[in-house]
Amino acid sequence: ECIEHGKRKIEETSGVDKLSLIEISSNEFNVNVTKAGGAEEVFEHKLDKQAGTLLIVFKKGDQEVGSWHLKALQEPLRAECWCTLDDNYVSTVCALTELQNSLDKAFKHKRGQ
Repeated sequence: ECIEHGKRKIEETSGVDKLSLIEISSNEFNVNVTKAGGAEEVFEHKLDKQAGTLLIVFKKGDQEVGSWHLKALQEPLRAECWCTLDDNYVSTVCALTELQNSLDKAFKHKRGQ
């Protein structure tokens, strides 16, 4: 729940990219990014609260670049994240970065910031 709320909150960026949140349903939303040069990127988010999963699909234009899979596990509480980018090193770094960013946003939400 905290990761969902953290992901739905769009934070102002210091750059020139413009972010917008598009609500599709209670379990799906997109974060659209318009780059300074006009290029469009979309991060499609799909939640399965029962399974404790979040799927994020990254698209540039109409082409899917990769996806991140986050899963909350219990007993003991922990999280998994993996990525489908072709380059194994880049995939690992992106998965770790996305997991850290998601947890940071979840903790901020939990603290009410």
